[in-house]
Amino acid sequence: MTSSWDTPGPKHCTLRSCKKMGEILRMRDIINLRGNLETPDAYWEQRELEGLYIIISREFDLAKRISTLNAKLDVAHELVEVRRMQLAEDYKSRLVLWVIILICVTCLFKMDETWKAYKSKGNVTDGKEASHGKKPLFQKLMDRWNEQS
Repeated sequence: MTSSWDTPGPKHCTLRSCKKMGEILRMRDIINLRGNLETPDAYWEQRELEGLYIIISREFDLAKRISTLNAKLDVAHELVEVRRMQLAEDYKSRLVLWVIILICVTCLFKMDETWKAYKSKGNVTDGKEASHGKKPLFQKLMDRWNEQS
């Protein structure tokens, strides 16, 4: 049985973007906090290896590479955050659209109800004189229009 998080949709995309942000933060943690930018503790015991480590660090320009990698991770993090915000906006827009549609449907029902009530009072007929001798409202308006023309 699958959960609602497994199906595609806004929740699924948000979950994926959260996972990507977690991966990016984990990489940054590994690089900056767990990665030994300073001299590793193992080299304290063997002083000759410390010199080799310093030479290799300079040769491979580790500090510059780490800062470049951090900059790329910043960009990736921003892209994932922007996508997450875009998905949230799309979801909000869809909700607003549904609210507008429901309001329109409610207005249509109310107009129908009002029309039926108006018609049942005898104010509207099929274009003929009403049984009590009055002209229909539409006919009165058309007569006024013709008089003005």
